[in-house]
Amino acid sequence: MKKAWIFLILAIITEVLGTTSLKLFENEKILSYAFMGIFIIISYVFMGLAVKRISIGIAYAMWEALGIVLISLLGIFLFDETLSFYQKMGIIFSVSGIILINFGEEEN
Repeated sequence: MKKAWIFLILAIITEVLGTTSLKLFENEKILSYAFMGIFIIISYVFMGLAVKRISIGIAYAMWEALGIVLISLLGIFLFDETLSFYQKMGIIFSVSGIILINFGEEEN
C-alpha cells in the first residue's frame, strides 16, 4: 500500500511539471507541448499504478486537489502571479477536503 501512495505522489509531481512546462516554455510552443505531453503520460502511468491499491475516487481527488494547490504555489513563486480571496479560499477548502478524504479512508 505504501508503494501505491508513492506512485500517487509521483503522478501528482509529474502532472504539475507537465502543466508548469507550458508556462516555462511559453515562447517555444513545440518544446512546451513536448514536455507537457511526456510528463502527463508519465503521470497517467503512475496514476494507473496507484489505483491498483488506492480507490480511484480517493486517488483522483488527491491528484486534482494537490495538483491545483502545487500549480498555484508555483505560479505565485515562479511567475509572480497573485491569487484572489476566492482562489485562496478554494485552496484552503481543497487542502481541508484532502484531509477529510484521508480521515474517511481510514474508517473503511
